[in-house]
Amino acid sequence: MVFWSTGIGPPSLIVIGFLTLAAVITVLSLRAAFRDMCEEGLSDRAGLRENGAPPVIHWECDRGRCRAANPPYAKFCRMCGRPRGR
Repeated sequence: MVFWSTGIGPPSLIVIGFLTLAAVITVLSLRAAFRDMCEEGLSDRAGLRENGAPPVIHWECDRGRCRAANPPYAKFCRMCGRPRGR
């Protein structure tokens, strides 16, 4: 009764305004909660690629100027031909 007696507007507009405000607050709080859950989930997947597989560990040639990053299955360096582990 106070709202429409002061000239703010009819009660239906006030109710619609309060419902809109409640909906906005609910959506924003749910988005914040979902963002927090997603960030927590990322810490569990640390060190994994997007498909859930562990990262590929390349071996590096120990020759002075080469330092090529080779795939893990390679037995020889792809740049200088030096065998792995020497």
